[in-house]
Amino acid sequence: RAKSPIKTMKLIKIKSFDNKIIMEIGGGFGSVGEILYKLKINNFKYINLDLPPLNIVSEHYLENSCKEIIGNHFLYKKKEKIFINKMRKLNYILSLGAKAKKASEELSVLSENKKNAVLKSFYLNIKKNANKILKANKIDIVSSKKNKLKDNLIDRSMLNKERIQSILNSIEEVISFKDPTHKVIAKWKRPNNLIINHVTIPIGVLGVIYEARPNVTSDVAILSFKSGNSAILRGGKEALQSNIIISNLFRSS
Repeated sequence: RAKSPIKTMKLIKIKSFDNKIIMEIGGGFGSVGEILYKLKINNFKYINLDLPPLNIVSEHYLENSCKEIIGNHFLYKKKEKIFINKMRKLNYILSLGAKAKKASEELSVLSENKKNAVLKSFYLNIKKNANKILKANKIDIVSSKKNKLKDNLIDRSMLNKERIQSILNSIEEVISFKDPTHKVIAKWKRPNNLIINHVTIPIGVLGVIYEARPNVTSDVAILSFKSGNSAILRGGKEALQSNIIISNLFRSS
């Protein structure tokens, strides 16, 4: 049980999806752990989804406020904006994941010709908008220097004509690859005459976290797309503007 005190927490109201109060817990609990324990013994298993970090709870007291739990969502009244922002971020991530999952289902059945057509369009978009990419990258570099990032990190974030050409070369190389999906890589027959095929299929959704190197945005996009997967990318802030324009060019392709 956590040992993080909360001052003057007067009331917790637990509501069902139809907004009916189904349980109330009065004041007198001295820690987040006690609150969670009381919820747990009443079979509210979902409460662990949206817990704020305990150190934040201990710093931002819920003075004379009421915390309501509606379904899977925690709403903090009055001035508890930090918790509301946390919920918005969580909802954004959940929405992003759902969209990526839906996209992966469509990508998994895309033909090789269609994939290559999209990649060729991306190649032309990168080539056509090279100056815009370099201009966005310059904003990133200026910001990184202002924030006194290490020189090696700044160098990895930097784009120039040679590195743009390297991105273009990578796109051409991936276009030349054979579609890796829906290939029979093994086949055998069971004693009961049942024929079994071992077939390659896409993974589904790929999640990639990386810093600097805006070329990774292009590399992951084209490789995941060619293999029939969607991807959720989390690049570093030091290459934010570069990543935005490259990812937007891929989407428009």
